[in-house]
Amino acid sequence: MSFLSQFTRLSSNIGRSYRNALSNSSNVLIPVQIQTINYTKKSAEEKLGIEKPKRPLNPFFRFMTQMTPSLLTKVPGISTKEAIVWSSKHWQQLDSETKLQMKKEYEKDWEEYKKMKAVYEASLTEQQKADIKRTNEEMVSAKQRRKLKIEYKEMGKPKKPMSSYILYTQSRKDVLPSRQLKEYQDKVKSDWLNLPHSERGKFEKQAQDLMKKYHKDMDAWEMKMISMGHLHLVRKKSPRKAKVKIDKEKYQMASLTYVFRLSNHLLGGYRNVFHGRTNWLPPILQTCGYTRKSPEEKLGIDKPKRPLTPFFKFMTQMRPALLAKNPGITSKEAIAWSSKHWQQLDSETKSQMHKEYEKDLEDYKKIKAMYEASLTEQQKADIKQVKEDMVVAREKRKLKAELKEMGKPKKPMSSYFLYAQSKKDLMQSGNMKEFQQKVKTDWLKLPESEKTKYEKEAQDLMNKYKKDIQAWELKMISIGRTDLVRQKPPRTKTVKTQ
Repeated sequence: MSFLSQFTRLSSNIGRSYRNALSNSSNVLIPVQIQTINYTKKSAEEKLGIEKPKRPLNPFFRFMTQMTPSLLTKVPGISTKEAIVWSSKHWQQLDSETKLQMKKEYEKDWEEYKKMKAVYEASLTEQQKADIKRTNEEMVSAKQRRKLKIEYKEMGKPKKPMSSYILYTQSRKDVLPSRQLKEYQDKVKSDWLNLPHSERGKFEKQAQDLMKKYHKDMDAWEMKMISMGHLHLVRKKSPRKAKVKIDKEKYQMASLTYVFRLSNHLLGGYRNVFHGRTNWLPPILQTCGYTRKSPEEKLGIDKPKRPLTPFFKFMTQMRPALLAKNPGITSKEAIAWSSKHWQQLDSETKSQMHKEYEKDLEDYKKIKAMYEASLTEQQKADIKQVKEDMVVAREKRKLKAELKEMGKPKKPMSSYFLYAQSKKDLMQSGNMKEFQQKVKTDWLKLPESEKTKYEKEAQDLMNKYKKDIQAWELKMISIGRTDLVRQKPPRTKTVKTQ
């Protein structure tokens, strides 16, 4: 935050009793009523309606807060820079006795503030802390977007053209002077809806031509940004998602995945029903393991599991016996077999399964309601956070697979790993840990002349990699896959503090 921003933000505090002390020491102070300066930016706590104790102004900032109103009254047209210079100059001229008095009062206020802050922090609930954290993150994100918008403007990013309706609105500006804005908007909207298709087509064609020109200008601008190294200004497209074609085969495959995920449930009372009707079903059924964990399982929270529907429970029970009888059977064949035998199952057994499922579902709803009521706000926030982390991790895995598929150049090895690779013959005589220790010891004792060879080789490989990655990124830009191009973080300006 700049010096002026800090001053403006802190100027809403009360000037307290220093005004008289300064009045005796400086002949430029005019006794006027101090007007507080409104600052539109709100803290996260203010946005949430939480009263947070304010940090006391240090002596210098309080001096500036008191001096500014009188200075603006005396010199209304003074610039910000001149006001800061004036305050700094008079602060240096202030006598040490007054400064010492201000410092003592500041230390007293600081002690009171620390006590109030401790009470405030202890009074916050877990939900309030989570809300404050989320609001702060949103404010940081909004700030970054504003900075990025300014940088776009400075770098001459092409402006997106107007739509056909906005172009028509612009052509009707002659209607505005005689009407209020709302009346003008309603009038133009009504005329647009009643406009003949032949007239509307002109504006639509104009908008389409402008959009084509915009796309060309945008591509050229992005290529320019890439060449200048401003990759963070290039559009980042979301990864393309393959269209899902719903057919019977894929639906059955999805069903099998669902069975694997839910197969750790208790099989319930249906086992005896099936065992009496199928002579090949073994008495002890093995459930299929599913490695993926839910957010609750990762956090060690026991969440009640939804009961299997009759059909999925049938598949869960049949699968172990089927795999025992036909070990080499494929998933597709197993699904087809289960679906066929489910259709052949008599209605009496199905009816009994449905009744037991409905009973299990009612029990599940009650247990789920108790579970949700027992969760603390912190647990809910943790579950939400873990879910978001899982989504991010999944997107990273998808992106990694896509980068490999699109042939992204692989980053070369360092000089140390090149040396380790040249010593692979030592691996045959020992285990991995011994090999790593041996190579590490040899590398540290290696003469500089020998080490330089590997460092030069690593440097040559890195130079080649940089050229290859730049060529690959230009290729991705040309085919419209800017989402695969490296994104540099926005540059932050260094703030000089006084």
